[in-house]
Amino acid sequence: MSSDTFVMPGPAEINHRPYDNANIPHQYVCTPQWNFGVNAGARVLNDIFNDGLTSDIVWQPDTYHAARKYADEIGAKRVIDIGCGSALKLKSLFSDGDLDVIAVDFAGSLVAAKENYPNATHVECDLTSWNEVLAVADRYRDGTPTVVICADVIEHISDPRPLLAFIRTLLTGSGKSRCFLSTPDRSRLGYASLTNKPANPAHIREWTNGELRNLLMSSGFNVVQIGNIRANVYDERNSTILAECSFDKKSYQRSLTRAGIAASDAILSIMLTTEYPGLINSGGIGTFVADWHRSTQNSAILTSFDFDTNEKSPRDSIISPSNLLDQSMMDDVGIPDILLQSVTQLLFLCPEIKEIHYQEYLGIGFRIAQAKRSGILPDSISIIAHCHGNQHYLENANQTWFGEEAQVYAVKEKISIELADSVVFPSNYLWNLYSQSGIQINADTTLVCPYQYTNIIPEIGPYGNVKRLVFVGKFMPMKGFDLFCAALDESFCKELKAKGIEEISLIGRGRDTGFENERVIKRRFKLSVHTNFDQSKLINFIRENRSDSLFVEPYRGDNFPLAVFDVVGNGGVLLAGNAGGIPEMFRTNTWRECLADLTVDTLRYKIRELIDWDNGKKYRIASELIDDLGEINRIASSVKHSEPRKTDGKLLSSTVMIPFYNTDISEFVDLLKALNQQSLRPSEVIIVNDASNYKSRQELEEAAEKYLEIPYKIIDHAVNCGLAGARNTALSACKTDLILNADSDDIPLNDWVKSIVVALSRDPMAAAAVPYLGAFDAGSDYNRYVAKGQYTYRPLGDGFVTSQTHNDLGHANSGYRVSVARGMGGWNASSKAKYEDWAFYLNVLANGLRIAIIPTVTCLYRVRKNSMARTYAEWPGQVRLYQTTNGLSRFETLQLQRLSRATSGAGGIVEIQKRLHALENRKILRITDAIVFRLRRVPIVYSALRFIARLTWSLAIRFRRGLRS
Repeated sequence: MSSDTFVMPGPAEINHRPYDNANIPHQYVCTPQWNFGVNAGARVLNDIFNDGLTSDIVWQPDTYHAARKYADEIGAKRVIDIGCGSALKLKSLFSDGDLDVIAVDFAGSLVAAKENYPNATHVECDLTSWNEVLAVADRYRDGTPTVVICADVIEHISDPRPLLAFIRTLLTGSGKSRCFLSTPDRSRLGYASLTNKPANPAHIREWTNGELRNLLMSSGFNVVQIGNIRANVYDERNSTILAECSFDKKSYQRSLTRAGIAASDAILSIMLTTEYPGLINSGGIGTFVADWHRSTQNSAILTSFDFDTNEKSPRDSIISPSNLLDQSMMDDVGIPDILLQSVTQLLFLCPEIKEIHYQEYLGIGFRIAQAKRSGILPDSISIIAHCHGNQHYLENANQTWFGEEAQVYAVKEKISIELADSVVFPSNYLWNLYSQSGIQINADTTLVCPYQYTNIIPEIGPYGNVKRLVFVGKFMPMKGFDLFCAALDESFCKELKAKGIEEISLIGRGRDTGFENERVIKRRFKLSVHTNFDQSKLINFIRENRSDSLFVEPYRGDNFPLAVFDVVGNGGVLLAGNAGGIPEMFRTNTWRECLADLTVDTLRYKIRELIDWDNGKKYRIASELIDDLGEINRIASSVKHSEPRKTDGKLLSSTVMIPFYNTDISEFVDLLKALNQQSLRPSEVIIVNDASNYKSRQELEEAAEKYLEIPYKIIDHAVNCGLAGARNTALSACKTDLILNADSDDIPLNDWVKSIVVALSRDPMAAAAVPYLGAFDAGSDYNRYVAKGQYTYRPLGDGFVTSQTHNDLGHANSGYRVSVARGMGGWNASSKAKYEDWAFYLNVLANGLRIAIIPTVTCLYRVRKNSMARTYAEWPGQVRLYQTTNGLSRFETLQLQRLSRATSGAGGIVEIQKRLHALENRKILRITDAIVFRLRRVPIVYSALRFIARLTWSLAIRFRRGLRS
C-alpha cells in the first residue's frame, strides 16, 4: 500500500478494564525458562520479512488512535513508534502537529518509512540488541512527556526483554508518559488448541490477555488498563490485546522485590562471587567482596550459590541465581552459563548497570566476558576481572601440579581475564606471575590496587610479654603450616618455654591432628585449635589476645592475604612470610622487620627476635602499620576503572558456504528458507556440490533457484573431495571479509549470520567465531522452543591441551576470517576423515589466534544415526588431529595428544571426580538437597530431624555389627 492510496480507518470504542498491579503468579514470568509467560508453544525461527498479512488492509488502527487521543489529552511533546514499519499510520495521525515524531525499526524495515514519512526522525535499532536499544533509550530519556507506540511487534521477537526494557526506560522520565502496546490475543484467534505454537509463521509466540498483563507487570510496568481491540476493521472478535502502560516507582519496585532485589536506588555495579561471609564457607575472596559491596554505592552482589535469605544482613543487597531464574526449568549448564543468564535477567530489570565485576578464580565470569566481547551484552557495561589467585597461582603456592579438572578451570580463568575490559591485581607479584604463565594482559587496562580493609581497631593500647604463638591460616603447605609445625621441634619448644611461651593456638581449616611435632607441642604447651572461626570470631580473638600473642603467617607465594590485615588492623604483632605479594602489602620500611624467609631455621630466628621485642617497639610498629593501612584504604577507595571497551560499529562483509553431497532435498530446502530469514543477510551464498549423483545435483539447482532469495553460485566438484575440500573450494572463491559455513542439513536461526559478523567485526584478533549449537533429531520438528532437555554444545574456545582429548573449541556451523583461513591453508583436505573442524581450531590456537565464542544458540544441528561423527572410523580422525602445528613438530604434537588422552583415561582421582559429579547430578540427591535447603529455614525442625537421622544411623550401625558378631 502506497502513501497515495492509504486511508486510515476511524477509531472504535475500546472496552478497557483496570487491574490490580500487584497480583503476579511468580517472579519467573518474564524469563525464557517460562516462555515469557506464554502457556503455549513457541518458535525459535520465524519469517521476519513476511508477516502473512494482506497488504491492502490497515492493521492495528485502534492502537494508533488510542495513542493519538492520549497525546492530545496530556499535550505530549514526543511520540516514538517502535517497529514503525511503513510509517503510514504514524504519518496519518501525527504529522499535523508540532510533535517530535520518532520512527524506530530495523534498518531494512526503515526504507519504506523514510520514503513515506521523510519529516519524521528515523532511528535504526535492532530490537533484539541490548547495545542498540539502550543506546537509543539514552537519547530519549530526558523527562519529555512521551507517547510510545509498539503495535504488534513483541510477538515477532525471540527474546522480548531488550524491547520491554527499552520501553520502560523511555517511560521513566515523566509520569505522564505512556506506552500503547498491542499484540494478537491467542485465545481469540480460533485455535483448536491454545497450547500450539502460532499459526502465523512470522510470530515467535502469542499471549492471552492475562498472560500479557502478567508479563508487563513482572517486567516493572504499571498496567493502567488493558483490553481487546480490532486487529483491523473486519475483525469482529476483537482479537488484538491493547495494553496502556506507564512507569510507576512502586510498581517497578514490586517487580524488583519479587526478583530478590531490595535496593531502593538504581544498581550501577554488581559483583559475582563464589563466597560471601555468613552465607557460605568464606575466605579472603568473600571478605574482599563484602568490603567492596559495603564501600561501593549502588552496588549489589550476585552469588554463584543459593542461600538462606534469613542469614543475609539487611544492609547487604545480595541476589542468588534462583531469585532471577527458575533453575528447575534449566538443564545442567554449569555455573558460568547460569551466571550469564542471571546477569542478562538482572540487566533487563536494572538496565542502568554500568559495571560487572567478578573473581577470576574458577573462571565464573568467562561466559560474561565472551558475551560482552561478542556483542551480546552492551558496550555501556564495563567488565572487570579481579585477580585473587588462579590455578597456576595455587600450583605455585602449593609447589605441585594439579589434575585434569584444574586444567579446564585454568582455561576458563584465562578467558575471563583476557576478555575483560579491565583487570585488577592486588599486587605486582600476582600480575607478573600471570604474565609469566602466558596469560595475555593489556597493561593499559590493568590496575594494581590493594584491597580495602575496614575492621581497624580504634585504639591498640599497651603490650605485654608474649605468652602465646598463634598460627592463622589453612592447615596446608600453601599457608606454611608444615613450616610452622616443623619449627616447633623438641629443642625449640624447650627454648620457647624458657622465654615464657605457654600456649600454641591454631586458627584455620583442615586436619587438626596428625601434624609434625604434635606430641612435642602438646607436651610442652597448652594447644588450642579453632577450625570454626569466621572473620568476626577471628577478629574478636585477635583483639582479646593481641597484647600477649605473636601471630605467625608463613604463607608461601600468597597473593594478598587479608588475614595479614586482620592481624595488623586489629593490633596484633605479626610475623609473615617474605614471599608472594605479602612484601607489597605495606609501604613503610617497618614492615620489613615483620617478614621471614621461608626456611625452618629462619622462621625460628624471627620468632625469637619478635618475642624479644620490647613492649614499646611492639606498640610503635603496630601503630605505624595501622597508619599505613589507613593510607592503603584511601588509595583503594579512590581507584577509577577504565571506560568500557567500545567498537566503531562497522560490520564486515560475509559469504555463506554450503558443502553439498546427496543431501535430502527437503532438508536442504529448510536450510535455504532459514538463510532467507536472516536478520543480516550475507552478500552471497556459495554452494559446493561435492560430486553428488545426477538426481541430487538437479534437485540442488532447482531448490536454489526456487527458494533462495540471496545471490548465489554453485561450484561443482568432478570427484568427491570431502568436507574439508569443499570448504577450501568455497574459501578460494570467496570475495568478502568473512566466510560462514552452514552444513547442508542444519538450520541457522534468525541471528546466526549477524551474531557471527558482529563478533568478528568487534574482535580483530579472532580468526573464527563460534555460537552455541542446539541439536534436534532428524524427522522431528526443529522449529519448536524448548526450555529444557535440548542438547546444546557450549564450546570454551580456548585450551589447546585440554582440547586434545575432547573438542572444546568449536563446531562446523561457524564463521571465519577469510584472510586468516587462507593464510593457514584452509582445512586439511589430505584426508576425508572426521574431525576436520576440530583440527582447524587446534591450528588456530597453535598460530596464536583467538576463537570468539558467542554464548547463545544461533544454529541447530540435525542429529541422525548415520552422521559422520557416529559412523566414520575413529583412528583416521585422531590422525587428523596431530597435524603439524605452529612451532611444534608433528611428532611432538602426536606425543602431546597421546599423553593427554592417556591422562584423561586414567583411573584414580579423575575417575572418582567423574563418579562424584554423576552422583551429585542424580535426581534423588537434588531433591534431598532442595529439602534440606528449605528445612534449614526452620532451625528447630531441622535440628530435630538431624538428631533423628543421626540416632537412626547409629542404631543401624550397631544392628549391623550385632549381626556380624
